[in-house]
Amino acid sequence: MRVWQKIIGFHNAAAGRQLSVLQDVYKSESDTNQRNQAIGALMLAYGYIKSNWQQAVDLYTRQCSIGVNANDLAMMAATLAAGGRNPVTGKQVIDAAKVPSVLAVMSTAGLHDDSGKWLYHTGLPAKSGVGGGIIAVSPGKFGIAVVSPPLDDAGNSVRAQRAIADISAALGGNPSRRSTAAAARAAQVELRSLRLRDARHGPRLQADRPQLVRHLAGNQAAKGCERVR
Repeated sequence: MRVWQKIIGFHNAAAGRQLSVLQDVYKSESDTNQRNQAIGALMLAYGYIKSNWQQAVDLYTRQCSIGVNANDLAMMAATLAAGGRNPVTGKQVIDAAKVPSVLAVMSTAGLHDDSGKWLYHTGLPAKSGVGGGIIAVSPGKFGIAVVSPPLDDAGNSVRAQRAIADISAALGGNPSRRSTAAAARAAQVELRSLRLRDARHGPRLQADRPQLVRHLAGNQAAKGCERVR
């Protein structure tokens, strides 16, 4: 099946090795996925699936049954962190322009009902699985994965959340904190520069201050400026 080959090929490239479906897991899922089948039929009725909802559900079930380990998951996360390029094989697995959309979905829905809580505390796009695995991405910095089966009430690994949060905090992985800190450092540098120039040139810098304010505040108009002492 061409569609399946594309799906498994993507996973192989992201993991950096050949993966396969765990047939016992696939059979168990197929025998007990009546709810997913009902959702598939409903999506067909509303036009979200155009035809053959049974095939769509089967493909989803197969994809959920691919066997991976923690190293595979970490490699997938690292691929997303590197703009869609597998950092070990060097292969461009996904168009870099599409990665932000993937990370946005991970940020808003990756940890089920606790997605917002997770994002608030860590700032990391992440995705959990009911098998106890979680991947998380610090864009441009690193990808990380932990597998530990005990789940919380939201269906996310308890230990994986704690481990990723602690490691990310130690490595400065939160992109929101990094960008805020960088902006603060840039503002301090600009202000120190202004103090030095002001001390040397005095009134001639009055015209420069609105430009500085626009630079720091995001190209917004400045009503006025005061001397920095």
